[in-house]
Amino acid sequence: MNSKDEKIKEFLKSVAPESIGGAGAVSLGLLFGSPAVAILGAVVAPSVVYVIKEKLLDFSSRVLSKSEKTNIIMITDIILEKINKKITTGQEVRQDDLWTTHNDGTNYAGEIYEGALMKARNEFQQKKLKIFANIVVNVYLDSGYSANEANHLLHLVESFTYRKLCVLKIITDKTNGVLLNLKKTDYRKSEYTNDETFPILQEIYELVNRGLAYCVGENNDGGDYLLGYYEVVPDRMRLNEMGERYSKIMELSDIEDDLVEIIDILK
Repeated sequence: MNSKDEKIKEFLKSVAPESIGGAGAVSLGLLFGSPAVAILGAVVAPSVVYVIKEKLLDFSSRVLSKSEKTNIIMITDIILEKINKKITTGQEVRQDDLWTTHNDGTNYAGEIYEGALMKARNEFQQKKLKIFANIVVNVYLDSGYSANEANHLLHLVESFTYRKLCVLKIITDKTNGVLLNLKKTDYRKSEYTNDETFPILQEIYELVNRGLAYCVGENNDGGDYLLGYYEVVPDRMRLNEMGERYSKIMELSDIEDDLVEIIDILK
């Protein structure tokens, strides 16, 4: 094994060197064939392995705090494990110029992964790491998403709180016909029964202003223009076409355990 690989392995072991199941274990197994994750099948496309190794080698030379290293290694674990699972179920890594290193040194696949690492490095809400990872994975597998769109989505998720992603998931469920029994009127004459109501309504309204969601009319036709957060009607919130596209690439279906409290507030 060459010195570059040894340096990457040392970096991956730096956070939890004694833990087989700790941060870095999945990456070690899928990049270097460790027996610890043989059960995963260790199926990762060479193009993905090359990009991941090159960027990990770069980050291994940077000055990072322990929490920054942990986040970088955790998101890499998530990316590799999810790609592995998708490939073993029949999906394929896209075959186009995303993987090409151009004359100016640009490699779009590398840029996307590095962008995710930079976002993860400074992220204090670790539950968002899975969403950053999902964007990388789905862009690597689906040629319908461009590098520019991936970079935009990484920036968008960085600007969202984890709770706003949960709210987006709830609106996704409403769009898909899930019955949640949410409030069927707006808040113009309502007194808030919970201190969390106002910020959640603000986050819904911000999703509308971002062009990701809208409020359908009373008869489920057209869309009502919202003048403020107080006009939000939880039961009538839906994703628009762009919101559905973004929800798909983020794989918000991964968010399940943190919705109950928000749903209760919106009833």
